[in-house]
Amino acid sequence: MIYKQESSFAHFDNIIYTVRDMKVLIIGAGRRGLRLARHLIEEKKSVTFLDSSSDRCQSAVSKLDCLAICGSATNIDKLIEAGVEDSEIAVAVTDSDEVNLVSCGLIVANFPNVKKTVAAIRSISYLSNNDDEHGTSLLGISDIVNPDSEAARRIIDVIRSGFYHDTIIFPDTNFLLFTMHISKRNPYVGMSLAQFRASFKGNIVVTGIERKGKAILP
Repeated sequence: MIYKQESSFAHFDNIIYTVRDMKVLIIGAGRRGLRLARHLIEEKKSVTFLDSSSDRCQSAVSKLDCLAICGSATNIDKLIEAGVEDSEIAVAVTDSDEVNLVSCGLIVANFPNVKKTVAAIRSISYLSNNDDEHGTSLLGISDIVNPDSEAARRIIDVIRSGFYHDTIIFPDTNFLLFTMHISKRNPYVGMSLAQFRASFKGNIVVTGIERKGKAILP
């Protein structure tokens, strides 16, 4: 399917019913973390911060509709206190490459419920020849982004792409191509294509349907 966003940070809360209540854990409540959280909260996501600074935690709570836990992101007990067991996405954007790597590595190893981990890494020395910055095998982390060259929009795109299979994001456009699985309990079951398209906030084109191993062109 091809979806056209209404803006760079379009609201995706009507795309799929489970997205509305998605919980995101952001490690690092600095300027980058706050900017990212602001966009996610606008898209109706539930955000919790984990930061070692009580001042940054208090600042985040006072500025945004979010939760904040003060503590080390490399401490599993603190990760649990911050709600990692209920989170679908974990994003590490502290000023320390090491903290971002280790925290995401711990989450990958101990919390399989977290569908996607994103780490902001400045130093390319952490990447081997078999790794790349957008889909790495480093500690099992889903995505690594360079905070010096990529803005919050890239991280938002990475998070969004985690909802769907075979996602293609077209740079500098408002188009997203993705595969969407419709399970038996999905509210879209039984809808006509016209009803399906009408349920989306934005413009969507269904390019193909796969049913019982057969491809159907609508």
